[in-house]
Amino acid sequence: MPIKSSFISVQYISPTIQNAIPHIQSRNIMGIIERLAKLAIPNVFGWILMFYANFHCWLNFIAEMTCFADRVFYKVFINN
Repeated sequence: MPIKSSFISVQYISPTIQNAIPHIQSRNIMGIIERLAKLAIPNVFGWILMFYANFHCWLNFIAEMTCFADRVFYKVFINN
């Protein structure tokens, strides 16, 4: 997952922040708000990728290695 996360950072977040520097220096409020709005989607996508990498992949791997993977836990929710 680090490759996708760095792709988002390099392609979307870094250029937007670099383009926001003149607006921040000139205290252009509308320009700053526009740049923050442009950062919203890549930021959310990055959070989702990190959530997936941490909670789904890494913690599932740890649970399998420690033999703590409880597959029966979901049975109650699926059968309702």
